[in-house]
Amino acid sequence: MLEDYSGKAEFMLWSEDYNRFRNYMEKGTNLFVTGSFKQRYNKAEFEFRIEKIMLLESIKQHLTKQVVIDLEARHLNDKMVHFFENNIRSFPGRAGLKFTITVPKQNLKVGMFTMEGGFEMNDDMAGFLAENPEFEVHVVTV
Repeated sequence: MLEDYSGKAEFMLWSEDYNRFRNYMEKGTNLFVTGSFKQRYNKAEFEFRIEKIMLLESIKQHLTKQVVIDLEARHLNDKMVHFFENNIRSFPGRAGLKFTITVPKQNLKVGMFTMEGGFEMNDDMAGFLAENPEFEVHVVTV
């Protein structure tokens, strides 16, 4: 059973659910919980059944499938290119990276994306994307 109040959640786990997830049940741990509501047997009531629990700090790496970045060519500079190059080499992974670079006045658009290999979403990449408002960023999740 899951009860939500004021942004906090309480869990009641029974039998095999408790055994499966007990390692995550420490006070102060931030969790990402997925599951579904299922109707109870012979009752009109529903219960929330936990399917997966992950540490909140790890969802960037596990759930990011692709990062799509739209950027006007006038904002592109060497610092950005070097950052992306170094970050992708330092954090190899399965997430794709796609760039769409535009020149609006001339109605030009170029798309580039990773074909093989990718990167693992990381704090440095998230921070860099957040610090550069000229990027229009879309994150595709699993």
